Amino acid sequence: MPTPILQIKRIVLFLISPFIALAYMAAIPVVGFSMLMRARKAHAQGDAKAGAAR
Repeated sequence: MPTPILQIKRIVLFLISPFIALAYMAAIPVVGFSMLMRARKAHAQGDAKAGAAR
């Protein structure tokens, strides 16, 4: 039979797990958007450098 501390730990993890999942789901689009904006900025700077070289 599990000890009371182990049972409390399982209950706490069960109660916290939805918030961990929500944080993960919220972080993925933010990371993707930041990568997209970084790529657009690099592309724009690359175009500016190519125009200056002409």
